[in-house]
Amino acid sequence: MNRRFVLFIATGSPGNIRPMIAAARACRVAGIPVMCSTIPLWEHWVRAHGIPWRALSAGVATLLTADLRYPDVAHDLGSRSVITKLRTRLAVSRAQTVFSNELTQLLADASLIVCQHPLQRVATHADALGIPCITVSRYGTPPSSGGERDRPVLYAASPALSDPAVVQTALQRITGEWLLPEPEALAAPLERFVRVNLPYVIVTHGAFLGASAQRVVQMAATCVRDLGMRCLILMPADLETVKSDEQTMTWSGPLTHQHVIAGAACVIHPGGAGTTHRVVRAGVPGLAIPLYPTDAYWARRALQVQLTLAVLQPNEVTTSSLSDALAHLVTDVSYRHRSRLIATKMAAEHGLDQMLTVVQPYLGVS
Repeated sequence: MNRRFVLFIATGSPGNIRPMIAAARACRVAGIPVMCSTIPLWEHWVRAHGIPWRALSAGVATLLTADLRYPDVAHDLGSRSVITKLRTRLAVSRAQTVFSNELTQLLADASLIVCQHPLQRVATHADALGIPCITVSRYGTPPSSGGERDRPVLYAASPALSDPAVVQTALQRITGEWLLPEPEALAAPLERFVRVNLPYVIVTHGAFLGASAQRVVQMAATCVRDLGMRCLILMPADLETVKSDEQTMTWSGPLTHQHVIAGAACVIHPGGAGTTHRVVRAGVPGLAIPLYPTDAYWARRALQVQLTLAVLQPNEVTTSSLSDALAHLVTDVSYRHRSRLIATKMAAEHGLDQMLTVVQPYLGVS
């Protein structure tokens, strides 16, 4: 392949992968050769948008996102012999070297690398190879170390919703969202659900529905039904935490249409970047119950710009507090009004165009 291509690297959940696919797709439409590297789980999704794909092996993904761990190696070595400790450290060091070399080979023939923050090892390897690297963030945490502060950072988020203080150097820019086009058709079951002339609330708790999230989902479904509304619950297909009935529909497929969100009276969600933006873009109130530290930023931002009345904590929320908050958001039209005002501003943003103005000069494209 021509060396003049942009390599997009992303790991994790669909919320991390989606904006990178959108950016790679926009570059390809603009005539810029691209490649996207993810774990094999997302290969079909990447290729479905006509984007060349390279596998990010499990070892490299682990190297990028966490300390290297092996289930058959004891890491609590306090009571082990000196020789056992040395052997274990040597095994880990060798594995890290293998995966580090694999990462170097992955990057070597790219002319520009775009990776999600904080995959610092990608940036370090890119620097060693003399390849420029742009990091992409969807959160409001500015780069902390000196090396990171000297690197271009694109915040793939809405300026209308973000804290402008996150931009601290001329190399940082809040571009607006990086969006994929919506499919033309809405799935028939969702179409039938939306068509019923009765209010509904959407309940979702991200890609990883652990025990704490399941508790919140069950509680939310109960509150919605007690308030006399229908409930659309987004959850993995292998879970049967909540059963579908006349008032409740569970949906395991992707919720790709803004039309479904726009018709909701409220959305109860964990506060992640993607969901928060989609709820505001649809002009509806949202109630965040963040389960993970990365979710808390956008939950707080929604509260700061008066798009919601509270950020509920998953370990403290009760049926009573959740019902009160939900009833207030649904009946107080000021929250929907403010959401629609910001949605109007977001509609005028062109995040992918902003991304291209940063990427193109690295490739000699005007």
